[in-house]
Amino acid sequence: MNEHEWIAALKKMEGCFLKILQHNLVGIHNPSILDFLVDYLNNHLEILESLIKGAIFTEQLHISSSFKDPDIVSNARIQTTLKESFIRLSSSPQSCSHGYTDDKNKYYGTFSMGGFLLELRKHNPVLFSQTPGLYEKYISIEMFEDETLFFSTKIEIAKHIDWQYVNDLYQSDIFDILENESKSVDDYVEYIQVLKKWNVVDLRPESQFVQSLEARIESEMEQLTTVSDVEQFEDSLQSISDEIDITDFSDALWELRSSVLQDEPEYDRDEFGATYAQEKDDAAIIDSMFTSLLAQ
Repeated sequence: MNEHEWIAALKKMEGCFLKILQHNLVGIHNPSILDFLVDYLNNHLEILESLIKGAIFTEQLHISSSFKDPDIVSNARIQTTLKESFIRLSSSPQSCSHGYTDDKNKYYGTFSMGGFLLELRKHNPVLFSQTPGLYEKYISIEMFEDETLFFSTKIEIAKHIDWQYVNDLYQSDIFDILENESKSVDDYVEYIQVLKKWNVVDLRPESQFVQSLEARIESEMEQLTTVSDVEQFEDSLQSISDEIDITDFSDALWELRSSVLQDEPEYDRDEFGATYAQEKDDAAIIDSMFTSLLAQ
């Protein structure tokens, strides 16, 4: 298709199938159109196969709603095409996420191989289960050094590694990198699960790792300001204590909860179901408001 035919086709679909947005972006006219397209592709696998073969952005391999259909996921031809496109795109990956430095200058988002692998594994798990070692082939130490990835994302990447298919990458090296990362107590829940499988660090109560964790727990406890924060923190500590032995912080948390509860305003519910804080000096505030109005 040449440029003239392409533009003519866009114009024909605009207003019924598509809507042309700012910066020449194209969107679906309404959600039902997307449902129709997905159903159409699911019944015309040769077109879906062509779309996968022609993919130029990594997101095209995992955002398609067609991949949620069991018949599509189990289709051998589609999975073979998906694997070939994955290998092709991984050699020179490009993301289609976009942003703008101003009204005219568009830039593409930073590509993350780790994020790509996780999304593809999430939406197309059959791709990796049918080809053992394919996921591990693209895991690298640079992935864990990537400062643009969240700590939780790195843990999720590490969780799925089957180490029998890994060469020149060691669990201890990844651990050294992760230990120097900034992380919250909540991050430790899955982190500890991974470390227990790897057996790369002493997780006994007297170990340096556990002592460092407990110091972090005490530090974060000082930052909690609401009852809901305390309750969420308690849940994280319970999950951690289910995995390893740590100091019992229940008394300290009980005292903290009582202290926070005293500082929080009391709430009443009005006749319409809305909530509002009861101020101690309501009368004084109202008097002040009327005084100000009279003065004007």
